[in-house]
Amino acid sequence: MTFNPHHCHNEREVESKLIVQYLLPKLGYNAEHWYQQVSFGKVRLDFLVSAQKPINKKQFLSSHCLIVEAKNPREKLINHRHRLGYYLNYFKVQWGLLTNGYEIQLYQRKPDKIYLVFRCSGLEIAAHLEQLKSLIG
Repeated sequence: MTFNPHHCHNEREVESKLIVQYLLPKLGYNAEHWYQQVSFGKVRLDFLVSAQKPINKKQFLSSHCLIVEAKNPREKLINHRHRLGYYLNYFKVQWGLLTNGYEIQLYQRKPDKIYLVFRCSGLEIAAHLEQLKSLIG
């Protein structure tokens, strides 16, 4: 099974067709490892990928997590990098993935700065899954 970004017309379809149906399973995460629309106060994450669901912000500090933010296919990801960086710093999470279906970007937080460590097009994601897996573990 491959992913085709041309089948995504809005943010919900990016969430369902790319993240839920394709990317998370291909990275080895089953339904027990990810949570959608996770809220902590005024912060709402599109996806939180973790071995266990944190019940408060403090539990983030002790668990290895990945925050995934999905955007509308017409959105430029550069416009949302700052918000993802805020989430990574606020929760002290090391990894954040940002996608609009057409592009996938992986960011890593190192102390209080985030760095783009991986980027590929949605059409090329199948060829880069092993690389992505090796980065986020």
